[in-house]
Amino acid sequence: MIFVRRIFSGRVWLCFLSVCLLFLAAGCREFPDTPDVTPDEMESDMPSKEQRRFVYLCEDMSLLKYQDIAAGIRERCEELSIACTVVDARGRMQVVMTYIDEINERSADVMMVSLLTEPVGPLIQNKCDAANIPMFSVSSRLRDETGQESPGIEISAFESGAAIASCMADSIQKEKALDIKKPITVVVCNMSNITCATAVRNGFCETFFEYFPELSSDSYVELEVLSPDAEGQYFSLTNYFGKPSPDMQYVLVTFNDDGVDAIVRYVQEAELPPENLLIGSVGLQANGKRIFEELPEIAARHYAVSVDYHSMGRQAVDEACAALESGKDLPLVFLPLGEIITADKYQQFTAEGKG
Repeated sequence: MIFVRRIFSGRVWLCFLSVCLLFLAAGCREFPDTPDVTPDEMESDMPSKEQRRFVYLCEDMSLLKYQDIAAGIRERCEELSIACTVVDARGRMQVVMTYIDEINERSADVMMVSLLTEPVGPLIQNKCDAANIPMFSVSSRLRDETGQESPGIEISAFESGAAIASCMADSIQKEKALDIKKPITVVVCNMSNITCATAVRNGFCETFFEYFPELSSDSYVELEVLSPDAEGQYFSLTNYFGKPSPDMQYVLVTFNDDGVDAIVRYVQEAELPPENLLIGSVGLQANGKRIFEELPEIAARHYAVSVDYHSMGRQAVDEACAALESGKDLPLVFLPLGEIITADKYQQFTAEGKG
């Protein structure tokens, strides 16, 4: 078995310490910030007591996928005449906890949540249970205090990573995209506290190892990035690599579309030759589309799994409504694997109106 080196960027431990301090602060109930929308303010805006009330609570909507999810939730709620409130905590967990602390049974009929800080899942689940509000996670893999996965909707993350690996392997073996006889460094960005990111990593590494067993363990780097946004992943790449060798071949994989911006920014600043690169990502959003539309040399080396997060938001509303109407528990739903998009495929992809 080949073991992957796990590399922590310089600030990751500082980030972990900050999270620990945040939980201590939460335990003391000292929250200097308050959410932009409180439960009482939300309730006062409701047209009638009979109208359904959905809340979407997002830890950090600066990430592109959550922006698309929020748009889908709003759109579907409007179509169904559901009163919808979107709360963006802007990356501040104390805001999330303040909001959850103040909810009651009149606050919402369903609480949809997207959290990056997964360990707080049991606490939020208990708060919602106490208020008799069903909780439904959206692109977050949360668990209750018994370790059981909470209801929610998510992508097929392991399969997405595996699909990227298979397509890259085909391009190397059949199209000679890289020279397997020359040194190759495979870098997979990961955040071990985010289940989806780790599943993408696992799917990619297990599949890529199978295709290229001749590569040594020194060829693989699991890069624990500072944060899931572009800046955090860019910082981790530059902090780990410094000035890379222009003669080295690189396979660079990230778990979201924000990370593509980090990778492209890094390889451009490092002046790495596109012919020595392969780039993989999950989620085809603004950054991936920009590569295909504006950067043809890099586009030819890019493999992205398409994920329609806008539709995920819409489906989250439909799943919640179906559960309310049937009286059944909310489900745990995994979306089918998206298409692998390459530069050639993107033209067809956009022509079909999927871009």
